[in-house]
Amino acid sequence: MKTNIQNYYRTVFFICVLCSFLLLAAYLVILRPAQKKCYSLEKKLEEKKQLYEIIVQMEQKHTMDNFKRELVKLRMGLDMYVIEPKRMPDLIFGISRMANEKKVESFDIRGIEVNKGASSSKSKYITEDYIDVSFVTGFPNFALILNSLERNEPLVFIDKFSMIRNDDTKPASGKVKMNLVVFVSKKSISSMAGISENIIKRTAELERISK
Repeated sequence: MKTNIQNYYRTVFFICVLCSFLLLAAYLVILRPAQKKCYSLEKKLEEKKQLYEIIVQMEQKHTMDNFKRELVKLRMGLDMYVIEPKRMPDLIFGISRMANEKKVESFDIRGIEVNKGASSSKSKYITEDYIDVSFVTGFPNFALILNSLERNEPLVFIDKFSMIRNDDTKPASGKVKMNLVVFVSKKSISSMAGISENIIKRTAELERISK
């Protein structure tokens, strides 16, 4: 009886040892390689994620730089055609100085009714200012003045002009009257167009994200 019990316990012990070896073998053959592969995949995924974040940041910076360049080009383009209200006195002074350099006689300059043109009120961002100029000069000098006005930045447009020949005392000169037009922004140049406002907002957002 005692021998049978010992054999029973011995058999159970061997079975337990065998099961332990089988479990260890299963771990070494199946589970451990799977864990290593899973760890390797997680590491690669983390590397890919970091690479993706770097690419996104670089793309955001590239996009932000493009927006900034577009905004600068837009501002430069507007500066050629549009003047801000606060710069109008400088423009008037510049025209007066140019007339003085050309040595015209009887020079007079004055602004007339703002928004005179019917089309001005239709624009949300730009209005028109009109300037009346009169002086006495010869035709060659008058041509130089026209050229200077048209090359000015912002551009000064000549709505209409007349040149009446002087009396016989000065046959080579005449009385010139010009009606000049300049485009004036109703807002600051940086926010004149919807696209520029969107660029400013988008640029600020990208700068915030990229930090």
